Amino acid sequence: MDSEQLGTNLRQLRQERGLSQQGLADRAEVSRNYLAKIERGESRPTDDTLTRIAVGLGVGVAELLGEDIPLTPAADTVPVPLVED
Repeated sequence: MDSEQLGTNLRQLRQERGLSQQGLADRAEVSRNYLAKIERGESRPTDDTLTRIAVGLGVGVAELLGEDIPLTPAADTVPVPLVED
């Protein structure tokens, strides 16, 4: 994914959650200026920073990166019924 698309996804997710840049920056423990650069596609964050931003947004890194997340379980998973003690 290119930096501009990441920035677009980040801005959209942030705005959907009603967060300001400063609010998300505080949650992700990054500076507001750095977050703004990521949103503008001027900076590419490290994996650690991507994770902190995703946590601050309450999403997974895959969603932040705009990757399709399957809505159905993988074919190799087997549902396990819950058993009460």
